[in-house]
Amino acid sequence: MIYADKNEILRQLCYLRAFGYRYINPSFGSQIYSDVSTDITELENQIKNCNLCDLCKSRNHALTGSGDLNSKVMFITDTPSVSEDISGRYLEGSAGDKFCTLVKQNLGLSKDEFYVTSIIKCKTPSNLAPSLINYELCKPYLLSQIDIISPKVIVALGENVFLNLINESEQKQSFESIRGNLLKFKSSNLLATYSPAWVLKNPSKEQALIQDLKNIKGLL
Repeated sequence: MIYADKNEILRQLCYLRAFGYRYINPSFGSQIYSDVSTDITELENQIKNCNLCDLCKSRNHALTGSGDLNSKVMFITDTPSVSEDISGRYLEGSAGDKFCTLVKQNLGLSKDEFYVTSIIKCKTPSNLAPSLINYELCKPYLLSQIDIISPKVIVALGENVFLNLINESEQKQSFESIRGNLLKFKSSNLLATYSPAWVLKNPSKEQALIQDLKNIKGLL
């Protein structure tokens, strides 16, 4: 509970700092944080027009989410790739194509039959790693998406995604020890596995990704 409270305070302070505040009334942060919509259309408009951090200056598109809003499975990536930023669509390029093929082969779902989004909605410039404030400012959008879609299974594609979703006690375990296991996140099951980009660079991990996908097939 203490960790959750600290995390909430940090998110609120990040929002306020993004708006240029240096000194605040402690109750003011909650108002900004609660402004994230619980309606999917309004939420997507908020994301597309978001300017809370510097990533808005270099993006081509702020990506929202795509696929079936009634899907039982939600895949979450880290940040949009260069090709995704250009097209404004998720799972573009070689890594995305490969992942969609694996999902079709092992879960029987085409790209329009599952839901996919990312924690950070804008591409970072020159492939730089996102900062803590990028994650903290974007995460409320993702949490609202999870509440709206209410998937039976959430698949965190990559270590960064997983570590930005779980709580402090689970962070003490390594990604490799957690990967492939089902955890609880809100009212959903949470599974961590390798990202499509990582598998493309490390083909030896493909079989592990395939097995992880098979592990959730019975839940869908």
